[in-house]
Amino acid sequence: MIERETTTILVTGVGDSVGQALVKASRQMALPCRIVGTDRDKSSVGLRWVDAGFVVPHCSTPEPYLAEIRRICACEGVQLVLPGSEKELQLLSGNVGVLSRETGAIVVCSPPQVLRVAMDKWETCRFLETAGLRFPRYARCDNPEQVEQLIEMAGFPLLAKPVCGTGARGVFKVGSRDDLARVLKSGGEIVLQEYLLPEAEEYSVEVYTLKNGQQAGSICYRRDQLIAGDTYNARVMPHPAAEAEARAVAAAIHTVGPCNVQLRVTARGPVTFEINPRFSGGVSIRAHFGYNEVEMAVRDLVLNEPVPEPVTSAGRARRFWGEMYFSENERCAAGVQTQAGGMQMRSTRDRVVQILGTRDAAEWNVVLSKTRQHDFHHLPQYHRMAEQLGQGTARFFVYLENGYTIALPLLLRPVDPNEPDGWQDATSVYGYAGPVASDDSLPDSFVQTFQDALRAELSRARVVSVFSRLHPLIPQPGMLAGIGDCVEYGQTISIDLTLPDEKQRAHYNRSCRTSLRKLREAGFVCVLDPEKRFLEEFVEVYLETMRRAGAQESYFFNHEYFGMFTRELREVSHLFVALKDDHVAAATICTSCAGIVQDHLGGTRDAFLKFSPDRLVVDTERIWAKENGARVFHLGGGVGGRQDSVFQYKAGFSDQRHIFRTWRWILEAEVFEELCVEKARQNAAKGLRPLSDEYFPTYRCPAVRAGTPQFLVKETAASCAATSP
Repeated sequence: MIERETTTILVTGVGDSVGQALVKASRQMALPCRIVGTDRDKSSVGLRWVDAGFVVPHCSTPEPYLAEIRRICACEGVQLVLPGSEKELQLLSGNVGVLSRETGAIVVCSPPQVLRVAMDKWETCRFLETAGLRFPRYARCDNPEQVEQLIEMAGFPLLAKPVCGTGARGVFKVGSRDDLARVLKSGGEIVLQEYLLPEAEEYSVEVYTLKNGQQAGSICYRRDQLIAGDTYNARVMPHPAAEAEARAVAAAIHTVGPCNVQLRVTARGPVTFEINPRFSGGVSIRAHFGYNEVEMAVRDLVLNEPVPEPVTSAGRARRFWGEMYFSENERCAAGVQTQAGGMQMRSTRDRVVQILGTRDAAEWNVVLSKTRQHDFHHLPQYHRMAEQLGQGTARFFVYLENGYTIALPLLLRPVDPNEPDGWQDATSVYGYAGPVASDDSLPDSFVQTFQDALRAELSRARVVSVFSRLHPLIPQPGMLAGIGDCVEYGQTISIDLTLPDEKQRAHYNRSCRTSLRKLREAGFVCVLDPEKRFLEEFVEVYLETMRRAGAQESYFFNHEYFGMFTRELREVSHLFVALKDDHVAAATICTSCAGIVQDHLGGTRDAFLKFSPDRLVVDTERIWAKENGARVFHLGGGVGGRQDSVFQYKAGFSDQRHIFRTWRWILEAEVFEELCVEKARQNAAKGLRPLSDEYFPTYRCPAVRAGTPQFLVKETAASCAATSP
C-alpha cells in the first residue's frame, strides 16, 4: 500500500464529556481520520471541534434519531460509529445490524445483554458474585432481611445507589440507621453496597477486547480526585493486581470493544464496584499515555489489521474548566485555543495559524492529506522518531487562508542545552523536508501573509535561525522567496514510473543492463521482506558498507535507529533483500508515501561487491513501486550533493534530474552574530578552526585542529555543507 486511507469516524453526543474525549482521542491517533460529530444542541462546543457537525433529534425519540444517524452515515461515508452517551449507546447497540447493512458503518459497542447487566447495579453485583469474582457485599433496599444481613456483615457506612443510574447521580453515603431511613423513605429502586475502604485506593482500569476475543492489554490510573463521579485528578500507573482483576471481569462478561472497570483495592484484594462496557470520559487521558482505544477500533474493525501491543507510560492527568467563544453565526472560536496533544491555534475570520506537535498526529496527517504533494519526511511519525533520537522538538507550522494552505515541519532546539528557555534555532529532519502546500500556484499575497505569520510564530519561540533541506520533487523556493536564501547543492536522480516499463529500462546504461542480466543468470534473486525478518542482517550490511566507504560518523545508523524507523514508519517502510543461495548479498530500506518511493538507505556485502547486487535491488524496487501505483522513484544524489561515484552509480538508472537545495534564514541577526563571535572565540582558545565556511548556522559548525591537512578538511567539509544539522 502506498498510503494510508483516511477513516471517517462518527462521534455522537459531542456536547458531553465522553463525546468530546472521543474527539480528542481520535485526534491523537497515528492514523489519518475525518471526524463527523452529532449532538442535539446546535451550540455544542464539540460540533466546533469536528470536521463536519450535525444537529440530530434526541435519542428519546428513537425513529427520527436513527433515521438521521443512518442518513449521516450514508452521506458522509462513515466507517466507524463511537457512541458518546449511554442512552445513545443502548439505542445503537440494538440497531448494529441495521446500520451496518444499510450504510456499512460499524458501531463500537458490546451486545445489549452485556449492557443490560452492567447498567443495572443489582445485576452487576449478582454477576460478579456468580462469576466467582470479588464483589461488594450488597442488598436491595426493598428486602429488609437482606439489608439487616448487610449491616451485620459490613456495618456502616454503606453506599446507596439507584439500580439504574449513571455517574454519581443519586448516590448517597449512608452513615447511620437514620440516614438509611431517609434513603428508604425516598422511594425508588435502590441497591445498598458495602463502603469499600480505603478511599485513597480507587482505580479505573480500561480493557479493550478485539473482535477475535483477545484483549489488547490494559491501562490503569488511580482516581485521586472525583467531582460528581468524574475523575479530575488521576495518576496513571501500573497496578498488576487491579489490572488482572479488571481483565478477568471483562472476559467473564464478554465485552466487545472498550470496557472501563472501577475498583477499590481493599484488604481482601481489588474489588470491582462498577463495570462500564463503553467508552468513558477518560478515553482521551488513556490515549495520551499510549492506550488509544479509538485507534485500536480503527485498526481492528475498519482496517482489519493486527493491533500492536500498546506501549503505555506513567504520569498525571488534571481536568479543568474551559470556555469557547463564538458569535451566533460562527462555527469556530477566535483567539487562542488549546486542544489535546498541545495543538495551538490562532485565528481571525479568514486566517488560521496552527502549531502542531507529534501528539497531534491526526491533525498533522489531515493537513498533509490536503496538500498537493508530501513525502515520508513530512510525516508526524518520522518527526516523533527525531524527537526520540534527541534531535529537537517537532513543530508543524500550518497557515490557512481563504482555502489555501502552506505547512512547514521543523525541529526546534535550544542553542545552549543548559538554557532550555533561552534562544532556539530550527532545523529539518534527516532527508528532504521543507514546506508543502494545498495548490501548485499560490497568490503572492497569500505567500506573503504566510511568511509574516511564520516569522511571528518563530519570534515568539525565540528562534535565531532556520536551516532546512528542501525536497527536490516539490516546488518550494517560491514559498520561501524573500525570507533567507535557498542555496543549490547539486542534483538528484529519479525514475519516472508513469512511463511504460520498457521506456524506464531504456534509460538504464549499458553497465547497469549487463549487471542485471549477469545477476539473474548467476541465480541472484531480490525479494520484498514485509515481516522485516532480514532487518538485523540488513543493519550489518549497511554498517559494513559505511565502513568500506569511510563515511562520516553521522551516517552510522545503528540497530536502534533502524528498529525505530521500521516501527514508527511501519506503514510506509519496506525492506528489499538480494539473496544468493540464501545469503544476503545486498539490502535496502525504501519508503512509499503519497506516490513517491524513496531509496532511503542500503548497502552491499563486501563478499558480493564485484557482482553489484544492489542494482538488482533497485530494479526490483522500481517494478514493485510501479505495480503499487507510485508515480516517481527517487534515488537521491551524491554525498553532500556532489557528482561523485555515488551520483554516477545512480545516474546509470535514469537521466531525470532535480535540483537539491537547502534553505537558510537568519531571524535575529544581532544574536546570530554574537553567537558566531563567541564560537570563534572558543575555537581560537582551543586551537581549532571551522570545518567549513559554508556550514549553517555558523555557530554550530564542527571544528578541527588548526594543523589538519587542507585536503582532509575539504573532503569532510564537502560532505557536511549540504547536511548542516
